[in-house]
Amino acid sequence: NWECYDKIVETLKELNDDETLLVQSGKPVGVFKTHSNAPRVLIANSNLVPHWASWEHFNELDAKGLAMYGQMTAGSWIY
Repeated sequence: NWECYDKIVETLKELNDDETLLVQSGKPVGVFKTHSNAPRVLIANSNLVPHWASWEHFNELDAKGLAMYGQMTAGSWIY
């Protein structure tokens, strides 16, 4: 959604050299103190552990805006 996109862009503009932004399913989750050689962004999309890894559960999360189907190449919001 555009609210999350705008927050990600805002956060990236303000990110210090020793910080990393964590993005989960297209939503900015937090900024963590890291170091200057660490990645600027870590992205996790639709990671479900086996107990909850069913289409039924995924579709429930997707309907709530808590997950997205992003294929293997990149998260949907990246495009």
